[in-house]
Amino acid sequence: MSRPEFPEFASSMEGWDADLNDAFGILDGPWPIGHPSGLSNLAALEALYPAAEFDQCLVIAQIGGVWDLYLSDGSAWSRANGLNHGGAIYLSADQAITTATASRINLDTAESDPDSLYSSSDKGIKIKIAGAYLVVAEVACVAGAGSYREAHLYKNGSSIKKQLLPPDATNSQTFSFSKRMVLAVDDVLQLYFKHDKGSDLNVLGDGTAPNLRCTLAVQKVDKAG
Repeated sequence: MSRPEFPEFASSMEGWDADLNDAFGILDGPWPIGHPSGLSNLAALEALYPAAEFDQCLVIAQIGGVWDLYLSDGSAWSRANGLNHGGAIYLSADQAITTATASRINLDTAESDPDSLYSSSDKGIKIKIAGAYLVVAEVACVAGAGSYREAHLYKNGSSIKKQLLPPDATNSQTFSFSKRMVLAVDDVLQLYFKHDKGSDLNVLGDGTAPNLRCTLAVQKVDKAG
């Protein structure tokens, strides 16, 4: 539908759109801003459209492969509904872990992943929007001999949280932990496991035992980014 042209309202298409934004706070292309796509982060949006020039305006943009609504407060762009950002992945089948070696758990199935955070190459979650997140993880393993079991949360290739338990020779075990973290774009979260059974020990995938499986989930808990 074409826009009305009323000289008394605005002298140009640009002025009409600017007045519309002032009234409703919505940036709707083609002027002064379209719906930018293929951006890598908020800095790229800022480079195209300085927040200071679009104070109190909203724009629909694709950042990190995700379409969302962004708001300018006059100094920076932020995700208008950032609290909805998150996802959960799990291990679909049992995985054998070599003794005395910290090994990655190859999480391979998305349980809930509306923002496409699952990274198949990393077998983990790759962050697309910077901010504060609640990270929750569970690692389950079968019974076995030895003297220790270790479950690790890794960030960018290094352990940042560990839970250590003595082994249970009779029953399966579950390691559970949560952590509030400030994460950046492209940060990768993974689960690792280590044991000293003396031979392979399985971590549990979906369906092996009721309510036991290896899982990793994140949920954004601030509106920044």
